[in-house]
Amino acid sequence: MDRVLIIRSVSLQQLDKNLPAIRERFADSELHLLTHPHSVDLCRKYTSVARVLSTETPQGFSPWRRPRRLPARRYAAVLVPVSNRSGAGFLNVLLLAARLRPRSVFLCDLASAIRPVSLAEILRRTLQAAACSTLALLGSAPVLLLAFPWLLFCLLFFRGKRSPADSAGNNRAPVQSRVPPPGTEPGQSGPPGGNPPGSRR
Repeated sequence: MDRVLIIRSVSLQQLDKNLPAIRERFADSELHLLTHPHSVDLCRKYTSVARVLSTETPQGFSPWRRPRRLPARRYAAVLVPVSNRSGAGFLNVLLLAARLRPRSVFLCDLASAIRPVSLAEILRRTLQAAACSTLALLGSAPVLLLAFPWLLFCLLFFRGKRSPADSAGNNRAPVQSRVPPPGTEPGQSGPPGGNPPGSRR
């Protein structure tokens, strides 16, 4: 019996709607489900799924992290549910599906329509995403080159400019505190007795 792996890349609510169509399409196959650790128990409710597998981490699916719990034997097909019609935004899941080297890769869209996806299409989507990222980076480079001198000028200009209040405060003579001579009380300018210095009795 062939085995089909479903990579749970959508919500459980959508998977509830997709599973009857998947079961009908692959009626003679054994279905396995790959999901994240926090949803393993929830996915065990699907009686049409023979085995629920978990990734090692709750991070998103990535072609650079092949789940170690997957069987060594190749799957006949890997199915990727998507939450739209075209599968845009699920390139990382498609790349993981291609890395598992199944005989076929399928998309199951929001309306439960299942269609095959060739390796050439996955490669085309990868190159298209890389080209868009490169163009976005090249487009932002002139903006950064033009903005950097202005930012540097504003930083130096406002750093070197001082307000009049700060200048007046810096030019003001320091205030010296008066300390009364020894033997006098606070507020008394002369020695004890009340006579000013140099006066005769």
